[in-house]
Order: sequence, then C-alpha cells, then structure tokens
Amino acid sequence: MPDVPALVLTGDLDTITTPPDGDRAAALFRRARRVIVENTGHVTAIDDADDCASAIVRAFIAGTAIDTACTAKIPPVRMVPVFAQRSSQMPRPTPASTMRRWNDLDLRKIATALYAADDALLRAQTFDIDAGAGLRGGTFTTRTTGEKLRVTLHGVKWTNDLAVDGTITYNGRDQHVSASLQMPAAAIHADWFTRGAAPVKIAGTIEGTIVHATMPVP
Repeated sequence: MPDVPALVLTGDLDTITTPPDGDRAAALFRRARRVIVENTGHVTAIDDADDCASAIVRAFIAGTAIDTACTAKIPPVRMVPVFAQRSSQMPRPTPASTMRRWNDLDLRKIATALYAADDALLRAQTFDIDAGAGLRGGTFTTRTTGEKLRVTLHGVKWTNDLAVDGTITYNGRDQHVSASLQMPAAAIHADWFTRGAAPVKIAGTIEGTIVHATMPVP
C-alpha cells in the first residue's frame, strides 16, 4: 500500500466489514488512523444523524485535528423488546399520576398500536418504500413532502389480535414524530423524538377511559 495517511472507520455493530476486518485494513497503512464508532452499523459517515463520523472524515480530509470523543456518545440502537403475538404480551406504558384508574390490557394495546405505527415508519425510512405490509397483517402507504414523511396505516397489525388505523408523521428537521391512531374503542395521540432519551407522550381515550401515559420510544 502507498505510504499515505489513511482513515479507517468502523461501526462496532458492523457485520459486513467487522471491527477485526477494519483492524487488518488499517495494518496495511503505516500512517493509519483507526476509529471505532459505537452503536453504528456498516455505514458510519453517510446519513450521519449524530454528525460524528462525518465530522471526523471532514477533519481528516482537511488535515486538521481529529476529535473522536463523539464516537462514545452515540445513543444505543433501539431494539424491539418482544415480537409479541398478542397485545397482552407487550410491555405496559406507565400511566401518569393524574390517571385515577386504568386497565393494564388497555395500556398494553396502546403500546401495541405505537409499535405497529413505528414499525411502518422505520421500514418506510430504511427502505425508501411508498407502500408495505404490517408485521402480522394490514397495509400502509407513505408520502414525502420536503423533510416530512407521512405514513398512513390501514388495519396494520403488530400483534395478531389488534388492527390499527391512523397516521404517523416524521419531521426530518427536528426528528420529531407525531402519531394519531385508532383501534377498536380507542383513539390516541403520541409524540416523541427519534434521538435522545425522552419518552413517548401519550394522550387519548380507550374503552371510555381518558389516558395519559408515557413509554420508551418504540
């Protein structure tokens, strides 16, 4: 290999070019700078919502000092807690202190609806599709206007026992998500941000009960 400066970036979750593969590539260059980016997959510096790996690349090309502190601050990848077959198997949102009464199954149905919506949103974003199917039934369609992505649900099922209708909108400018969802005897609205640790805020009614609750981002 030529004796030139080299920057070798690898996401620690990369299963295509793994960190050991990156180590071997870096070893071929006498002046290699090796960087591992935490909580990141195969592509580190493109579509970089954290402005971390891309900033490192820009500094390398410009020949300026490289600050890699950001690589340890990227939020963990959100994982699905369970591929439940029934709503009763879903984690329960936390009711607000102002709620005087609630039904655990109703709250779990709300979580089911939000996972159904977020699954459609994430697949629309990841695969750039304009239509798709729910995990266990139903369909969704998408529409993009500027930095906003709108997904419309048509009986989408995350579990076998609950069909969800409604819309979910993602604003790329501030990474805010807003969902208005309907299911039997229920209508809810939820807001959250895709980055950071802030929980989903939920409000609405189910089986005649007014609901105010929070849950981790799906």
